[in-house]
Amino acid sequence: MLGSDPQVTAARVEELRAYMEANVLSPSDDFICDHCPECRASIKDGDRFFEGQLSHVGRHYDMTVDGEPRRVVVVGQEYGLDKPRVSLDERYEAIHDGSGLGRRYYSDGEHRGRNPHMRGTTSALRLAFGREPGADHEGEFLDTPADGPFHIFDAFALVNVLLCSAGPVGSSVGRSTRTMRQNCAEHFARTLQILEPTLLILQGKGVYEWLKPIIEQEETVITDHLAYATVAGLPVLMCMFSHPSARGPLRWGDSLDAPYLRDTVRPTLQNAIKRRPLETSSPIAPSDSWPRDSDAFVVRCTDGRTLDLGSKADHWRVFEQIMDATGGSSNGGAWSYVFGLEADKAYDPGDVERLRGEATDILRRLDLALAGDARKMLHRLERFE
Repeated sequence: MLGSDPQVTAARVEELRAYMEANVLSPSDDFICDHCPECRASIKDGDRFFEGQLSHVGRHYDMTVDGEPRRVVVVGQEYGLDKPRVSLDERYEAIHDGSGLGRRYYSDGEHRGRNPHMRGTTSALRLAFGREPGADHEGEFLDTPADGPFHIFDAFALVNVLLCSAGPVGSSVGRSTRTMRQNCAEHFARTLQILEPTLLILQGKGVYEWLKPIIEQEETVITDHLAYATVAGLPVLMCMFSHPSARGPLRWGDSLDAPYLRDTVRPTLQNAIKRRPLETSSPIAPSDSWPRDSDAFVVRCTDGRTLDLGSKADHWRVFEQIMDATGGSSNGGAWSYVFGLEADKAYDPGDVERLRGEATDILRRLDLALAGDARKMLHRLERFE
């Protein structure tokens, strides 16, 4: 079941607005970023500088699916060489009102079609909320018991790594500088800290490289395009794709039959939404309330099945082995769900299966680096049917 909390979202938007008005674009539309002189001076001779292009945040950004948070942030590189000084409200109007409501996936004769970027974004969002890609406008609306139907562009945030763009006159191709990327990282990080996403969808080969300075832990790789990571201090699931308007086989915003959409974007997002948001897990390190004793630990399911996980002492040893093997990285993040389970509570079988799958994935990837305790734990996990 879908849910949303527009009041919480409104508070986030006001916090983001206050930050931007104090640090980037004032209420009187003055560009006040302290980095502006340095960034302007860094661009190539003859290039133009388009400053203060802010983010889109949908009014129903704080979504839940079956009670679990699903706050989706799509991350792009830059706004483009179009218009400087775009406020939060103007960006919302352009994305939600203009592209979402005013256009269609393809032109229908009455409405213009979206560009490849926003067609790809539409497909990604449909997948992020459990739907299949499609050109039907009706399929772009979400419905919650409290709020009624609203467009899917009202249920996400579109945040570019850069709040300014630069490039040659007469061109649509951006040409940002390293100085711009380094300076804007603080604004991007603060934006994420306000929005607290659970799912990041990166659009563009360069986006991941640009984010590396604020990826604070080595990510736990699930597939080539999906990972757990800590970005700007936040634990997130991170999907990494080409830009929908990329050239050649990496392009996936033109057609619903695009191989990259079918073979990469679709399975990656379907994998992602089956996984539990990291913010609902316990801390990576077990708390002091979990004693290092040898009590047997059996997880019970509501359908009567059980998952025998050995003893609490076993978990401490395996956890420490994972931390040693990964240098203390977030590879322990999904495994740490175990430490939040309670022996006297019955769990939904689907939740236990997702936990089992994620813990098994970690142990299989690290099997060669781990001792016998981990291999014994892997055998226990694989016996759950």
